[in-house]
Formats: sequence, C-alpha cells, structure tokens
Amino acid sequence: MLALTLQRTSRSRTGALFVLVLIAAAAVTLPIFAPHTFTHLLQQLDQNAVKLRYIPSALHPRWTLPLLAVMAACTTFFVRMNLPRLLLTFSITSFVMLAPFVVTFALHSEKLRYNFAYLSVCTLSFSLWALSRYERISMGTSHCTG
Repeated sequence: MLALTLQRTSRSRTGALFVLVLIAAAAVTLPIFAPHTFTHLLQQLDQNAVKLRYIPSALHPRWTLPLLAVMAACTTFFVRMNLPRLLLTFSITSFVMLAPFVVTFALHSEKLRYNFAYLSVCTLSFSLWALSRYERISMGTSHCTG
C-alpha cells in the first residue's frame, strides 16, 4: 500500500496515510492485550513456540520468513503499482509468511489440520487478482469483436 500511495500522491500525504494505518492497526490490536500489552503479547507469541519445533531450525522462521516477505513487498517500489498488483503482492507475501507454518503443522499433527484455513487470506487476495486479470482480458477481447 505504501508503494501504491507513494506513486499516486505526495510524500507528505503518503506519510499521513501510513501514520493513520498504524494508528488504526494499534487501535484494533492493542486493546486485546490490555492492560499489560507487552506481557500479554509475549504470552501469545510463546504460546506457539512449542509448534516451532516442527520447522527445521536451520530456517530460523522468526527471521527468515519476515525477511522474505519484506523483500517481496519491497519489489513494489520498483514497478508501477495498481490495485491488481497490490492484491498479487499481498497474496505472495502472506503466502510466504503463512504457508511454511501451516503446511508443517498440518503434516505433523492431526489436531493442527484446521490451520489450512489460514491460507484463505492468500487465496482470497490471489483470487481477486486473478479475477481482475480475467476481467481485463475479457474486456479487451469484447472491444475488439464489437
């Protein structure tokens, strides 16, 4: 989103939008962990630490996966962004972040098979991107035949 707004508006407007997005995210997320936000957040993160044993330690998933997602997202600063490309980028970065955990957990435990539902975020954004591509292609051919 940052790359898209940077390409469409001024830097000051982009900065203001970015700050508004951060405030909105904090307003939605932080009250869940109140009154001791940091302590409760660490408890939530440690709750899933046991499941990390399923992922090979050589990957260091706490660092490599976010790094890969940030690298994929940073590619948006080098191409002309539009809504379909934003959806595709979101789909790719969310897949990079979620898929290794979801697949590994589901393969190692019957109780964790429900985790495949977390990939619906990636699937939805990818489907919206594919629908926009289909719409553009079908509109292009209908204009040529008409």
